[in-house]
Amino acid sequence: MVTKKSSQGGVDQKRKNANPAAPHNNFFAYIFGQKKHAIGLLRAILPAELTRRLNWNLLRREPVSYVDSRLRWLHSDLLFSVPLLDTGQPVLVYILVEHQRRVDPLMAYRVLQYLARVWGDFLKKHKNAASSGRLPLVIPVVIYNGRAPWTAGRSLRESFNAPADLLDAVDKFLPKLEFSLIHLQEKQAAQVVDEMLTAIGRVSLWAMEVADDDQRVLHEIGRLSALLGAMTKEPDSTGALAALLRYILATHERIDRSKLESALTDAFDEAQGEQVVTVYEQLIEEGRQKGLKQGVAKGRAEGVAEGVAKGVAKGRATMLLDLMAAKFGRLPRATKERVEKGTDAELLSWGLRVLTANTMDEVFGPMEAPPAAPKRAPSRSTHRAKKRTG
Repeated sequence: MVTKKSSQGGVDQKRKNANPAAPHNNFFAYIFGQKKHAIGLLRAILPAELTRRLNWNLLRREPVSYVDSRLRWLHSDLLFSVPLLDTGQPVLVYILVEHQRRVDPLMAYRVLQYLARVWGDFLKKHKNAASSGRLPLVIPVVIYNGRAPWTAGRSLRESFNAPADLLDAVDKFLPKLEFSLIHLQEKQAAQVVDEMLTAIGRVSLWAMEVADDDQRVLHEIGRLSALLGAMTKEPDSTGALAALLRYILATHERIDRSKLESALTDAFDEAQGEQVVTVYEQLIEEGRQKGLKQGVAKGRAEGVAEGVAKGVAKGRATMLLDLMAAKFGRLPRATKERVEKGTDAELLSWGLRVLTANTMDEVFGPMEAPPAAPKRAPSRSTHRAKKRTG
């Protein structure tokens, strides 16, 4: 994975949409939810003594999510099961992707909650495990996609509000939990072994690393030409390329589109460049069509509201004409036209008058002015002042 320190010129733009993590969630789940890329990621971030004892051919993604619905704009998660080579016992790897721009001081506690749910679901599905009293090994990994350095603890012990010597004294009573932290921006806590990742995996982590930094993405695309070229040669390159470009467009909303297209074209050879530009233009057109559809929907809604208003006005006019015809007989054309062109206020006023009017002229009398506000009695101070001046 290409990792460069963020330039000072980079601007951490705040997401404007209601769900700021949606592009991160969707992109990460699409790429690393696929077995080949998931294996590369797990082998790159897990300890070597564990990875060499796992049967990667039997890796399976578990179709569950343990993130609460109210927190899904902050986190997304993936759960994988891989059996041990020697015993066949499953090892579960739980990956929590942290998207928020601020550090969560209770992350260890949240991870503990999610792990408890992982174990609970496992015991429901495997009755023999429940009877044996054995739980599967679960490795928690947090992938942090924020700009700010991770300053919170990575263990549950660091979350307890007690002196260190007291924690030592009661250590055997405390739950032990520490998660592995992968900070995509700075790689503070763990070193990703790039060679284990697929080309698509490496480019994807880079894209998440430079999210919202327009200057950096334009500056570094050219340096990734060899990696991007290798990415287009992988079997699922078309879908991955579309997902990558969609993610870049979603996380760089203010980027100069012409500069981005030029940088992408320069990063590939001629044949690959045509493929990239074709996909890029399709996504731009897709966005334009989406905008048009939203505009049409808005126009339709406004049209419906306008139509309803016109229908109500027409109904009032028709009712008033019926009342007048019943009371005064056949109506002149000029009278009909006047009623049909009347405003809401006029129709309401005429409709009230027709009940008591003796002639049509009385119906179309002048609009009644609102009653004047009662005059306030002069205050004592005003009265005294007038008395002095008199």
